[in-house]
Amino acid sequence: MFTVKLLRELAHQTAKDETYDYESANTNEDTEIEAASMAFQIEHELERQQELEIANLVNYELGFSLVIQDIIKAKKPFIGHNLFLDLLFIYEQFIDDLPPHLDQFMASLQKLFPAIYDTKCMATSLSLFNKTDLNSMSTQIFQTKKFKNYLEFDYDLNTGFGKYLSKTMLHEAGYDSYLTGVCFASMVKYLEA
Repeated sequence: MFTVKLLRELAHQTAKDETYDYESANTNEDTEIEAASMAFQIEHELERQQELEIANLVNYELGFSLVIQDIIKAKKPFIGHNLFLDLLFIYEQFIDDLPPHLDQFMASLQKLFPAIYDTKCMATSLSLFNKTDLNSMSTQIFQTKKFKNYLEFDYDLNTGFGKYLSKTMLHEAGYDSYLTGVCFASMVKYLEA
């Protein structure tokens, strides 16, 4: 690892070497000015690269917390299935230490995510399903006429995710998200009818 001091000295030496007049073996005032100018440019470029590396390192270290911050700023509905433990984990890992009391946690969570929908809680309170695990709910939605009559929409699955329409891929994050969305939309549409 180079230190800034070492890089600075290297920049000055490189600039002097590149402007040295080998034929006359003399340095004149113009050559010294060119060397100083070149050293300044190299030093400035090194500082810019160092700032860029620091910014990249900070973004890398912040990682997924940047995604969570964007979700919080968007104030969009937060939808999940059986997500209480997920919310605890997200809060503690990316937002702050967990408050000592549940009511404090819930109040803080409400400020960050004004609309939280848990499809398992919805299914339980609506009594629409025999079982409330994600697989059972989605199977019932895809096979039961009462849901098929109320909901028809195209799934916009990006390239590479078409397998979700023909296979069960439980516990794969993308697939579970897809099923959660299907369950949520189906229950909302059912309630609208």
